[in-house]
Amino acid sequence: MERRYPASPDAVARARREIEQLLPRLRPACLETLRLLVSEVVTNAVRHGPEGSDATAIMRVEVVADRVHVEIEDMGSGFAPPGPPKADGSGGTDLPPVCGSRSTPA
Repeated sequence: MERRYPASPDAVARARREIEQLLPRLRPACLETLRLLVSEVVTNAVRHGPEGSDATAIMRVEVVADRVHVEIEDMGSGFAPPGPPKADGSGGTDLPPVCGSRSTPA
């Protein structure tokens, strides 16, 4: 499944609703986690992606057996990661856990 949303704050709620409607067979705890992750990453795509009437955020969802794969894409040019967090916990990004895989069955 692939959905395109105008890059506006509206996109976050629309993406959450799509997840709820398309993935009713998920365990409630898994669905809540997925809704939170989708909300955060779509918010990031809208906030940091390109602006303008033609800017979009794209959500792709694939369900295979007990796994869910979600991709969120904006049309931005990307960025250079700032590197790992410092010893005091500052710096870095929250992207590695989001981009990694989890072994939690759907």
